[in-house]
Amino acid sequence: MAGNVGVLANSIYKDKKIILWAHNFHISRNAADTLEYEGIVNMGRWLSEKFQSQLYVLGLFMYQGTAAWNNRSVYTLTDPLPNSTEAILSESLQEYCFVDMLGQENTAGTSWMFQAIPYKEWGWGNYVMTPRNQYDGLLFIRNVNPPTYLPRGAARLCAAQSGH
Repeated sequence: MAGNVGVLANSIYKDKKIILWAHNFHISRNAADTLEYEGIVNMGRWLSEKFQSQLYVLGLFMYQGTAAWNNRSVYTLTDPLPNSTEAILSESLQEYCFVDMLGQENTAGTSWMFQAIPYKEWGWGNYVMTPRNQYDGLLFIRNVNPPTYLPRGAARLCAAQSGH
């Protein structure tokens, strides 16, 4: 994944801003900043060191509902802790919310961005991070549902039928 972003940053979109949106752990700017990932150099850190000013890193956070693991098994999100990233974002009372943290100063209304606060990793577990150290922006979705999957093998079937 990092190699693909490198090609985009060095060749296709050289001197352009790239929005990086993938699984939060993969793209967070400094996973080692969080206790559960201490000592780990993730893709987001590596990319930030190489392409800092070219990247806009967007974290995704959910509040309630159900989601699915990579193996397609469905799970229920656990309740956010008080004063967590998800709880703060839910105060907007909006179904969807975007917060641009890039260039924000530490004021009374934005201080949560600059403090170590709880968060959920894809709606489960309790972890701690400083949001502004990890992401440039946050996308919040209040109610989530798992995807409707195509039957296994459907992509191969579609490709075979189209001649590709």
